[in-house]
Amino acid sequence: KAKSPTKQPPQPPPSVPTSPDKTSQPMANALTLPGDEKEAPEFTEEEIIAAFKFIDLDHNNFVGAAEIRHILICMGEMITDEEIDTMIAMVDVDGDGQVSFKEFRTLILHPDPATANLTKDISELEEKESNLEKQALAGKHVGLDLSAFQRQKEMLQREAKKKLLIGFVGDNEVDFDFIKHAFSRYSSIPKEQRKNGRITFEQFCQVVDVEPITEYKQIHALFDTEEKGDIDFKEFCLSLMNFVEVEREIRVRFSFQMFDEMKTGFISIKEIEEILRGNHMISLASVQRKASTIMKQASTNSSGYITCNEFVVVSKKFPNILLPVFHAA
Repeated sequence: KAKSPTKQPPQPPPSVPTSPDKTSQPMANALTLPGDEKEAPEFTEEEIIAAFKFIDLDHNNFVGAAEIRHILICMGEMITDEEIDTMIAMVDVDGDGQVSFKEFRTLILHPDPATANLTKDISELEEKESNLEKQALAGKHVGLDLSAFQRQKEMLQREAKKKLLIGFVGDNEVDFDFIKHAFSRYSSIPKEQRKNGRITFEQFCQVVDVEPITEYKQIHALFDTEEKGDIDFKEFCLSLMNFVEVEREIRVRFSFQMFDEMKTGFISIKEIEEILRGNHMISLASVQRKASTIMKQASTNSSGYITCNEFVVVSKKFPNILLPVFHAA
């Protein structure tokens, strides 16, 4: 197992959750999604996210054996490697030897982790989340109110994307021309080899002209929200543009052109949603209200489509809705 860097023993903050007793809420009450009517869990989302960040010493959005050992020793707990491995194995659904935020949250909220089927609980939660995303992709439940857990999950994923994309930009001296050339190479791939605009990791490396190293596999995996081994390359380009210097209007027009592949001069609200998803680096469900606002403000008729010029005008009226500001540090 990978070892985390040696650090000075921190003092546990007051908000770090301790193990819940057996009178706390059952797991079904802890994992909540829109439409579920459940009692409030013992710990708040803020406490859980703060605890996870505190334990995640190397800030890679996962907790490993070395980090768990370090924290427990600082708290005066003597524990063996076998006991730590057992703790991780109880919630390590994907078998990668480390604990994700979702797995960590499940362990914290469960009243009796030693006897519960946490793999089943997490799998059920993932299925619910997947169904919500499919509903959003189908255009259902516009303005869907995400649960606090989903918002925290998106925040973690966005921070992970930001960190890796900034590293990618620095390693490869990425500028706007780099992105344009990469998109041109992507566009030259026959459509039957990039179905629905999605490409494999091998194709990704060829398009952006990089070696298939671990860091780039991590980037590809973060954008593979459907876990099918491929990503929407347009979404990647949109997210990458958050971290390069480019004039707003040039970026807006290029974004429009990426989705107007047939050169009709129009894009739909569905394509606006996809642009916003890439720009904000969050899910489709989270940007639907923003897309509706843009469409209402930009469209001069009821056709359900907007022109490139209308898209540019609305980007000037509502710059933060279309183009969020991400700080590199």
